Amino acid sequence: MDQQYSAFISHSSKDKAVAEKLVADLESKGLTCWIAPRNIPPGTDWTEQITRGIRASKCFVLLYSEASNLSDDVYREVRVAVGGNKPIYPVMLENVPFSDRLEYYISSSQWIDALEGVVSAQIERLRSAIGGGESILGASAAPRERVANSFVVPVSHDGPILPAPQPGETWEDILGKELVEKRGELDLGETGVEYTGMHQWVPWTLSWLSLSHIAGASPDLLAAGSKRVVTIHPEDPSYFPLYEVRSRWRRCICDVSGGVRYPWAAGNTSMQSLLSGPYTPLPGVGDGEEFYSAEWCRTHASRDGEFVIQTGLRLGFRSKYFLKRLFAKPDGKDYRYILRTKDRRGNLIGEWSTTDLISLHYPTRLSWSPTNRFVGISDDNGRLAATPVDIKDDALNFGDYGPSLGPDRLAYALSWHPSKDIYACAWRSETEHGFLVVSADTNEILIDQKLNRRAWTLCSSWSADGRYLAFGGQDHAIFIWDFMSGKATAKLGHSDNVVDVHFSPDGQRLLSSASDGTVRIWDPRDDGQAIATVDGIVAHNASNRVNGSPWSPDGRMFACFGGPAKIRVYRLT
Repeated sequence: MDQQYSAFISHSSKDKAVAEKLVADLESKGLTCWIAPRNIPPGTDWTEQITRGIRASKCFVLLYSEASNLSDDVYREVRVAVGGNKPIYPVMLENVPFSDRLEYYISSSQWIDALEGVVSAQIERLRSAIGGGESILGASAAPRERVANSFVVPVSHDGPILPAPQPGETWEDILGKELVEKRGELDLGETGVEYTGMHQWVPWTLSWLSLSHIAGASPDLLAAGSKRVVTIHPEDPSYFPLYEVRSRWRRCICDVSGGVRYPWAAGNTSMQSLLSGPYTPLPGVGDGEEFYSAEWCRTHASRDGEFVIQTGLRLGFRSKYFLKRLFAKPDGKDYRYILRTKDRRGNLIGEWSTTDLISLHYPTRLSWSPTNRFVGISDDNGRLAATPVDIKDDALNFGDYGPSLGPDRLAYALSWHPSKDIYACAWRSETEHGFLVVSADTNEILIDQKLNRRAWTLCSSWSADGRYLAFGGQDHAIFIWDFMSGKATAKLGHSDNVVDVHFSPDGQRLLSSASDGTVRIWDPRDDGQAIATVDGIVAHNASNRVNGSPWSPDGRMFACFGGPAKIRVYRLT
């Protein structure tokens, strides 16, 4: 949708005549309006077109009546407009109280009293506000305070808009017993396998594979063990394509992440192609080069699947002698953590190594900036950096690519802004906790904010509209910072450490996972309790790993583990 509009006209179908008359009057004065069903092309998805229409409009005009007050469609449209930071102008057609859900968004907005009908003077005030930026003078409501904030951006989610969060909503585990048992018969491989004299955990890995290049396709879930990768189509249990590792001693998959057309894999192999199957096979982490990846073996695809980060532990240069190669005995003791960035064809873009991240105790998390210009890496021990993807450095110093905090504070739990190359991270000192917002280009600290929490932050997530930052931690609490109000709210509900938080792609829900084996769903705009709780864990530990966000790319489902190697996929009913 390339055309831009002056206003999106939101209305109930019962007020169609009034809406069409308003559109005609505004367009006769030189404005352009988006209104359903007129601006929805035949044969297209209704909700998708409405979302695009709101994004393409300068402002949002709501024809408020008893019918629109009770309309679920109108409520969803208002939420999309609020998420896109659109000015909202209610036109009051009937004198009825706001429903609780609409009052939250529009009760303090500037509005036009049209109880006696929309007359020419009201049309002119609305036209002036839309076209010239002037205020609408409400009859009995104070204007809503609008806080300009450079972090808040329009939501770029192109998937379906789910119903607004509701307390007690039900999420159904859609992987039935038959599918789970069938997956178990595939022998994806063991965990806890011993390699090179050290006990190395090869985790069960889950990652979403987006099929956005195929019109109407639903996303698939990749499930990987040490031997195989299976593709699960949650809505079609009979769909089970496999990716095989060529049979050879001591070859295993250590990590898998989803791209747009194919999975990326990392493993302790020097063969060129790890995987074969219906998607294009790509080189693995070894590529026949000089290091044997044993302890660290990670991969993480960019959001668009065009790039990948692959990591491993360099155990020294491979010996030229057959027996040393066979038993992975390195020549020398050059133990280094190595990171490579590649494009979708497997071409090397950048590479760096460091000794700072060699640890068996702290998980390392990888992430891409929204523009794919930077790689974020952090662990729970205070080592954090946002490095350019094309960097080449044999002895990387984290201090060159992270915020300068001084000796008394550590930074960790990095998460990226949805559209800008700035990131948030938590910090802690001996007595205080807080968070930073940092520019990846300059390492400049844009915000340094204390949080009144009592223990370490373990995870963070930035909402799709850039308005909210969520932080989970060891105090069993989730702190949500609102950039518009400049305040933090706390959510309680887990009985153990909150180890993962993830906003849904459309920004309407926040998922949290705790060490107590529970996953909770929250409405980030509501200060109340969790709206849903399910069994499961979004884990990044030694035995299970969800690579990337647990939310499917279209936002309709999320994946987690429900016990050792037991996969769960939940969908809103």
